[in-house]
Amino acid sequence: WELGRVYIDSAATGFKGNVHVIIPPGQGAVGERTACMRCFYPVQPADDAGAAACTLPGHARTREHCILKGEEMFIRERGAVEDYTAEDLVEIAELARRTSVESPYLDEQTFTAPEVENVVKNKLPAIITVNAVVASILSHEVLKALHRIYERDIGPLLDPPYLEYSARYGIFTPMGIEPDEGCPVCGTGAGVGTLTVTTPTVGGLLEALSGMGIAADGALVTRALDGTVVSRPGGGGDGTPLADLGVSDAERIRVTYREDGERRSVVLEVAVEEDR
Repeated sequence: WELGRVYIDSAATGFKGNVHVIIPPGQGAVGERTACMRCFYPVQPADDAGAAACTLPGHARTREHCILKGEEMFIRERGAVEDYTAEDLVEIAELARRTSVESPYLDEQTFTAPEVENVVKNKLPAIITVNAVVASILSHEVLKALHRIYERDIGPLLDPPYLEYSARYGIFTPMGIEPDEGCPVCGTGAGVGTLTVTTPTVGGLLEALSGMGIAADGALVTRALDGTVVSRPGGGGDGTPLADLGVSDAERIRVTYREDGERRSVVLEVAVEEDR
């Protein structure tokens, strides 16, 4: 947004995917202004709610993840097989149960062979479909934006600027997201305050925020330039040097928090004044 460049992005998680277009002011050759990234995604979750469609990092978070990780363990032990037998499906179900026990996000789950068969036989078509559909839409939007730069109109850009796709139901859902006039990045009241930090660590920064009356423990702190997370809600303060996270003197951060039940966001310039 600060660079004045059109941003077109997409993502796929599980059986869902989305494409969104963000157009900053001054890009008349491409289209009208849209909401900025902060308006689109005001608060990041404290922890990922799901795993990526094509990978299984970390602990399982859903029953489906348990089955897929169970299959992954089965293949490591037995090797890939062309078709699963009834005994194989029962064994994968047991491995999925063990996976659920190890996960901090789930209670112990039990699985049936038919449920396992449904997941392991249908996962690849669904994953391929999500990625193919989302990538196709993304490519079209990029081509339309590039042609407009050279004064060739091959079609309107995505409007509304956010489109969600559900592979499970085959449904496209467009969402209109208007610019938030109270947004600290693109709103009419956007401005930059100063945050004086005497101890240049994450804990010191959160302490300085608390001194401003901000509920720092529940705040999301990111670098304003690229969105790098400095501190997540509920993460608490620690001794990690701010410099290790790319936050130095005169660096701008964005702080998103809740006050009186309402979401608030502020951009602050960090002023490091270490105690002597």
